[in-house]
Amino acid sequence: MLIIGAVVVFALSTIFGNADRRLPDPPVLADLSGLNAEAAALIQAKHKTARDQPHDVVARSELAMAYHANAILDEAAQTYRQASSLDPDNAKWWYLLGRIQKQNGELEAAHASLNRVLALDESYTPAQVRQGFWLLEQGLIDEAEASFTRAVALETDNRNGRIGLARIALQRDDSSDALETLVTLRRKHPTDRYIQYLLGMAYRQNGQIDLARAELAVGVGGVMSWSRLDPWTEEMLSFQTSFRADYDLAKKYLTAGKPSEAIPLLRKMTQEFPDNLPVIISLAGAHSGMNRFEEAVVILQRGLEIAPDHFALHLNLGSVYQRLNQLEPALKHTNEAIRLHPTLFNSHFQRAQILFMIGRLADAADSLKTTIEYDTKNQPAYSLLVVTLTRLNRFGELEETLKQMINFFPGTPDPHAMLASLYRELGRIEEARAIINRAMDLYPGNRQFIDMKNSLSLPSSSP
Repeated sequence: MLIIGAVVVFALSTIFGNADRRLPDPPVLADLSGLNAEAAALIQAKHKTARDQPHDVVARSELAMAYHANAILDEAAQTYRQASSLDPDNAKWWYLLGRIQKQNGELEAAHASLNRVLALDESYTPAQVRQGFWLLEQGLIDEAEASFTRAVALETDNRNGRIGLARIALQRDDSSDALETLVTLRRKHPTDRYIQYLLGMAYRQNGQIDLARAELAVGVGGVMSWSRLDPWTEEMLSFQTSFRADYDLAKKYLTAGKPSEAIPLLRKMTQEFPDNLPVIISLAGAHSGMNRFEEAVVILQRGLEIAPDHFALHLNLGSVYQRLNQLEPALKHTNEAIRLHPTLFNSHFQRAQILFMIGRLADAADSLKTTIEYDTKNQPAYSLLVVTLTRLNRFGELEETLKQMINFFPGTPDPHAMLASLYRELGRIEEARAIINRAMDLYPGNRQFIDMKNSLSLPSSSP
């Protein structure tokens, strides 16, 4: 019996002893001197509790959320991973970790974390919605639709889930479905400019030009926002100190088009958190918003010293160099952003614009086609592709592009006029007549089409 008892004691001590060794100490911010006093005191207290109670998941998770709420993201991510090892069936830690990964540009890791969340708790509606928008960013329309549909099934009046479904309907040129959703949303959220913007786009796609103008006049510039905090994010933000409150205020100033008011807050934060990438990117954006591009370059270059493989830093730096007309470094950083995140349509469109400015028109056309592949309703990309193909004399591709624009953007007269002009230049007069007659039915009284009709000596009645 003594031998058996000794074996049991040894086995238990080995199991729990190894567990202690396997679980690392909670990460500590090496230098607290850059934090304001409130944040430093909070972090120190939460770290001490987590260190003294190494197997207490509450202590470990509260430290993670304290780091996260105060924009100490690397330490927060490490601590969330530790919390998930203590409590592997809790989806909350993977959800909050995924948000950090997304913010840091670690998109594959973010998607993996969100998939883990839904495998553990598919009933958490905010996770379904976020997955839908992340998939939509990747151009994965069917998968995004499935996520939004699940979100709305879980929560019938979920605003953002229904916005996601409306955006998918617009991308599929299903304006009637989009209008049904957006008119209801507009009634429930009458001051939401982003809903007004989408509703205007839906009216325009449906050929209701006057209604489109009325909504777009108010809605243009509206941006997607989360109508309310989800419970897990709200819990995390309860650990927020004055630093994070300043950051949120600075972001509100930027969204409102007031970069001069954001800059003092962001400068103060970069002094307290010199390695914080979201603050660095926001500060650079504020300088760009005031046309202070040289300063923005210096700020973003400092960010690259911290995180040389952060795609958003490269993409923003490419944009700033483009504004400075320094096209070679603009192309270099944009190409690097594409290498790091090859499916983000913004990067391909930026690359196309730079190549167009350099004069590499064939390469610009290829990048524009890639942009459209990932974002099928990107009207600026179509417009630049039309110009590019015209300069390249690639009239067959130009004809197909203009036909696509007519189908995708039925409320816009320009593609009709350009296609009619192309047919006229190519000597295809009957096809030009057909396009102009159809356009005059769609846009009665449009002077451009009346003049084109007269120039072709068309009969007065439409076929």
